Amino acid sequence: MRSDLNYISMVMLLTVFTAMIRFGHIYPDSVYYIQYIDNIRLGLAPVAAPYCYRFLLPVLVSLFPVIDTVTVFSALSVILSATVSGVIFVICRYASFDEHVSFGTALVMGVSFPVAYYGGVPLMEAGAMAFSALAIYFTIRQNGFAAQTFLILGVMTKETAIFTGFFILFLIGVKWRNVIRVVVYPIAMYLFIRLLFANLGYASYMWTFTLSNITENLWFVIASTGATFIVVGPLAVIGFYSAMKYLREYGSDEANQCAVSFGWFVTGLMSFVPLALIGLFMAYFDARFLWPLYFALILIVAEGLDFVEKKVEDWKARQYRDNGLCSGTVGSTSSTEEQPT
Repeated sequence: MRSDLNYISMVMLLTVFTAMIRFGHIYPDSVYYIQYIDNIRLGLAPVAAPYCYRFLLPVLVSLFPVIDTVTVFSALSVILSATVSGVIFVICRYASFDEHVSFGTALVMGVSFPVAYYGGVPLMEAGAMAFSALAIYFTIRQNGFAAQTFLILGVMTKETAIFTGFFILFLIGVKWRNVIRVVVYPIAMYLFIRLLFANLGYASYMWTFTLSNITENLWFVIASTGATFIVVGPLAVIGFYSAMKYLREYGSDEANQCAVSFGWFVTGLMSFVPLALIGLFMAYFDARFLWPLYFALILIVAEGLDFVEKKVEDWKARQYRDNGLCSGTVGSTSSTEEQPT
């Protein structure tokens, strides 16, 4: 337990350093959130839609003394980004991966482009990721109330957390009771928020499907995808290869573990790829639409790191055995030469 806490502390600290790279950077969307916080403090009307729907973090930041809104908001984002890394480690450990593989998985997802670019700035992504990660964790711990609570908090942070609800649904089984708990309730919450702030919307804001968005977003698609998956992607490919290899060994512990990881990966893709497609065809695309895909890759990346770890251990064992044989041969020769004739 103490060892796990040390690893969690280490990966969270490294995530903090990564998120601090662009600490306090102001994005176009950040302006609306900062104004939102100032309006809450002054008792003014919230900002226009869709930013007014994402009220949880602005309300939390507004509770802090008025020193520097950007600094407080960015610091909160850093803490939430580090929380995601800590939860990823715990999920891997709960899935029976050793501490080294769990640490490596959390590390490559914590010291990553999305965290460096969006993890320490006044945006909602870190909060939505943190609440989604906690909802997923409590789901696998079979604590439905906590999972549902964090899922609702995620929706209050940003509506993209709704896609986490579909992921959880696929994990626990598509039954009517589960559909209501993790899909209907979050969507109902989002619709209620929209109704609450209905008079603040404006007609020009409407997500519409357009093929021209692909050409306009082409560079951002290529750059964001490459930067987001530059390390995680190859490990996921190795993990996929490893899972396919062990799945042929029916009944073995490795096959059972890989079946879980593969199922997690497939359901994650089913849940979060639609979000990326929405960004591709209907919005201004960047890595924020890809960051939630890390949830789908958690266990398959862990499988990749586990495969690499086993290969390294096998190589070390062969080296030790070969060196031992060589030493034994040399020792035998020397002792033979020293015998009197």
